[in-house]
Amino acid sequence: IEEKVLSTLKEIADKGFEESAIEASLNSLEFRLREFNTGGFPRGLSFMLGSLSSWLYDRDPMEPLRFEKPLAELRARLAKGEPVFQDLIKMYLIDNGHRVTVKTLPDTTMEEEIQKKEKAELEAVRSKLSDEELEKLVEETKMLKEKQLAEDPPEKLALIPSLTMEDLDKEGRNIPIEVGEESGVTVLRHDLPTNGIVYADVGLDMRV
Repeated sequence: IEEKVLSTLKEIADKGFEESAIEASLNSLEFRLREFNTGGFPRGLSFMLGSLSSWLYDRDPMEPLRFEKPLAELRARLAKGEPVFQDLIKMYLIDNGHRVTVKTLPDTTMEEEIQKKEKAELEAVRSKLSDEELEKLVEETKMLKEKQLAEDPPEKLALIPSLTMEDLDKEGRNIPIEVGEESGVTVLRHDLPTNGIVYADVGLDMRV
């Protein structure tokens, strides 16, 4: 496998990548950077974590967030025919003398050994406890389970922050709309802050 990986890397370094593949990868990368979809994770916190690579070392915390200039420079270098990715493969993967091969082998007795070790540790702890201490431990465990299963009283639930009707915006959002026509087709445009991304929906009349 190692020989196959290295030979494939050497082949790519010599022949390079297909131009369409590079363009597709760059487009996908740019889209992810522009959209910055963090799912359910807070976007502001994601920006902060992204800044830490510079922020922690007293550098400009905004620098890691600025992607347009580096991406444009990369595209310009590729447009000139520079073997950017081939050179990186040679520098960091092929000609880099600091490489290690790690082999992982399955251990058929590992789970059994872990269980034996855990059982021995529990027995060692148990042997040091008196009957009274064991009984106390059982009672404390029982109380803990009862508290975990018990419902919170209303006065505790009332402390949890929640939205009320007064917190909701009573006015609807005004989405700008511009109605136009392109080649006989009605086009609706909405000028919204999308960070340079065009989101397009196409509707087809399926009526016969």
